[in-house]
Formats: sequence, C-alpha cells, structure tokens
Amino acid sequence: MFYTYLHRSASGSGEIFYVGKGTGKRAYHQSKRNPHWKNIVRKYGLLVEICATWESEEDAFTHEKFLIGVMRNLGIDLVNRTDGGEGSSGAVRSPETRAKYVHAHRQESTKSLHREGQTARWQNAEYQKFMSSATRSGWADPEIKARRLAGMERKWAEPGFREARAAAASAHYAKPESQAFAAEHGRKVGAARSKSVVCTSTGEVYASVRAASRALGVNSGHVSRCCHGKSAAAKGYSFRFQGDAHV
Repeated sequence: MFYTYLHRSASGSGEIFYVGKGTGKRAYHQSKRNPHWKNIVRKYGLLVEICATWESEEDAFTHEKFLIGVMRNLGIDLVNRTDGGEGSSGAVRSPETRAKYVHAHRQESTKSLHREGQTARWQNAEYQKFMSSATRSGWADPEIKARRLAGMERKWAEPGFREARAAAASAHYAKPESQAFAAEHGRKVGAARSKSVVCTSTGEVYASVRAASRALGVNSGHVSRCCHGKSAAAKGYSFRFQGDAHV
C-alpha cells in the first residue's frame, strides 16, 4: 500500500511546505530530507497529513506529481527539489552499500540523531495514532500475522540468536543508567503496592491491592484499575486507595 502526504508547519497557519509519496512510516520519518526541509521543521515543527492511499506505486507517483504541480501553480512555496515521481520503494542495495549504511548507523553521532528523531516522532499525536492503527490492522490480518510469527520463529531458530539476545540484554542491564531506571521503577511499583486499599462497596480496608484481590477473589489487575480510576467496579466491588478522593 502506498500513499501521498503533505507536510505542514506546526506553528502559525499550518502552511504546506512539502508534498511526498511513501509507504509504511515514511511520512513521519525525518531522515533523508533536504536541508531546506530540515530548517523549516527545526524552526516551525511538523504536522503530517495523509492525502490518499494507492494500490500501486505508479498511481501514488502520479498523484504526487499532480499535487506538486497544483500547489506550485497556486503559488505555494514547496521545498520539493523536483516535480515528483522519482525514487523506488523496493530498491535492492548491493552488499557494499548495505555495509556502508551499517557502518554509518553504528557511529555514536548517528545513534544520537536517530534517538532524537524517534523522540520527536513519538511526541507527534498523529504519528502515535498512525502507528497504533497500523499495528492493530497488521495483527488483525491473518496473513500478515502468520507471516510475522513465521519470521519470528525463523529468527529465534537461527544458531546463536538466543545467545546474542541474552548477551545484549545483559550488557544493557549492566549499564548504570539501566540499573538506576530499574531501581526507580521498583521503588514506584513497591510504593503503589504498599498502599492500603478500601473496598467502598463493603467498607473493608486491605493492606494492599494483592490483599484485597485474595480476600475477595478479584483479579489484582482489575482492583488496581479501580483504584486508579480506570474502571468503575470489578466483580461488583468498587475500590480506591486509602486517602484518595475518587470512589
């Protein structure tokens, strides 16, 4: 599936400054953009608008060229360097080219830019909505789901893959920042679990979510959702943390 998209500035009147054609997450990527595009995004921010979807790449290119032509005729100042219709979504790179990409992406400066780009993308509400929708629709399709699961099985069956994943995980959790994050997360979880819970349906007070769960035979996750105001009741019981205002 291909699509055409518009990029608008996030501030001011939301002026269109770029027209593109893409597939997957391309509309939300900030890599491989020209310097003029990057200057506008740095200064004004970015809003993404999907215009139309197409079964063939040729149709998407045609629509891209049409949009660019119309907008330039209307006097809209686009940063597109061409009139559209170029490129290929399925280009196969040579082993030498792939090796160059791998080397470039392993550089710390490149990793830092990638992290910043990822953070910026996930702060975009439209990108979050697009990704959630794409993920749900993908796993809902039996053919896509089967293909993904088969790929995962092949990956885990590769010699040395499990050992490599385990080694990478060990190296990650050995980092001081990872240990600090885990300690802080554990402290927060422990503090939440140690809160007394009131069953507002009976007036009984329990030492923790787990204690209430065991006493009343209610799933602890459901008790927790009630205490956080995300559910009204669980198995006919209502709960709140002792001292909280909501019921």
